[in-house]
Amino acid sequence: MSHDFPIGETGLTLTTQADVAWISDLHQIFVFTNPARDSGWQHAEFGLTGTYSLNTIFNLSHRLGEFDVKSYLFYDTRLQTGVTANDVFWGGVGIAFHY
Repeated sequence: MSHDFPIGETGLTLTTQADVAWISDLHQIFVFTNPARDSGWQHAEFGLTGTYSLNTIFNLSHRLGEFDVKSYLFYDTRLQTGVTANDVFWGGVGIAFHY
């Protein structure tokens, strides 16, 4: 689930996001093998994404494409004990191009 909040004519859009994950008979085989097979509500994720249009700053026509700077901040939390999951904050910054 997500919702965009454009901030006037500034070129800034804030997007809130939330989701939940159900896993069924997951066998984790990444760096450390976990012999348990998990099923249940694994995690909930809440996040905020900021998108700033570089077209607005540099007065570029949208005919050339959409250039954006995006920043992310998310929080994942375990929903059920006994199911493999961690509480973690994660985020980042990147540049996006859409044509």
